[in-house]
Amino acid sequence: MKNKKLVILLEIAITAALALILSKFFRLYKMPQGGSVTLEMLPLAFFAYRRGFSQAMFAGFIYSIVSIIFIDNPIMHFFQPVLDYVIPSLVMAICGFGLKKDIYVKEFLFVIAFMLRLISHVVSGVIFYGQYAPEGTSAFMYSFIYNITYLLPSAVAVMIIIYVFDRRKLFKN
Repeated sequence: MKNKKLVILLEIAITAALALILSKFFRLYKMPQGGSVTLEMLPLAFFAYRRGFSQAMFAGFIYSIVSIIFIDNPIMHFFQPVLDYVIPSLVMAICGFGLKKDIYVKEFLFVIAFMLRLISHVVSGVIFYGQYAPEGTSAFMYSFIYNITYLLPSAVAVMIIIYVFDRRKLFKN
């Protein structure tokens, strides 16, 4: 039993490290006010599919703390990292409900996690970056368009990789 706990803790550390590396060093495109097209969601989703919801929550929390430490943009308010880092990392744990489920359930859960992640980023954008909206554009619409621009390509890429991983049976414990 102790060995299994140690293996899970090591997997959590590796998951957080991989997500950070994919987020910071393998960016396909970086947006001007934060956010990038990356594969950072992949290790979090992969871990959730392998270990389930509760352990994925812990992995998401660890990743959020590590990513806040290596933050690129200035923090505008105490609550901003919660909306931009903690919540988006934690919602990826929803994929953990796909433990031992077929690919359609896994992909559906990933889409739900992605939508919750998008909502968190949009709310943050409205609150903290709304002043950058062009004249005549609502802060909500500006934030939605800005965030979907980098989150959607990232999510599509991750969904394709998840599909390939599932076909190769890589989610087995």
